[in-house]
Amino acid sequence: MECLYYLLFSDQDMPSPFIHIGYALSFGTLIMVSTKGSFTAVHCLLLALNGFIGPDIGNFIAWCFSVTSPMIADKAMTWIHHSIGYVLIIAPLMSFLSSRLTRKILNWKYIKSFNTDPSNVNREQTNRTLVPLSMKDCYLLAVAGCLLHFQLDHIFEEDGQDNFYRWILSTGYFKKPMLPLSPFSV
Repeated sequence: MECLYYLLFSDQDMPSPFIHIGYALSFGTLIMVSTKGSFTAVHCLLLALNGFIGPDIGNFIAWCFSVTSPMIADKAMTWIHHSIGYVLIIAPLMSFLSSRLTRKILNWKYIKSFNTDPSNVNREQTNRTLVPLSMKDCYLLAVAGCLLHFQLDHIFEEDGQDNFYRWILSTGYFKKPMLPLSPFSV
């Protein structure tokens, strides 16, 4: 029980992987319910996977290369653990792999549906759900997972006390203000 508490609510600066997965799954479930089936369970799982792995794959690559070549480790961490770097470097790779994986899984599901009793298979429902995700859809899910990951990281890293972050939340305006803000002005 203590291990579960540590994994979920440890006193670390960054949220645990379970928080990232839970946040992305709940956000994906909300989208699934609101779109009435257009956003499927496959979409939700890919969003959660990208929210879990997200830019932290840069940390893993940096850890792998930290002993043999620290310069590559530092560059990987700098480039990949950044919202733009992840979108340009890792998201295309994740979208390619996700697209291929969904195609293989759906082909397997289609073949397995004919091995059952034909009277139990709803052809209309089977044909509707047997559309593999395109590379574009997978890329957009990778980017969305990255943004969800960074949203949680940003809140936990600075305890939400970043001046720019407070400015956006209080005004909804994304450009930095030119004049220093007084706390009494909002």
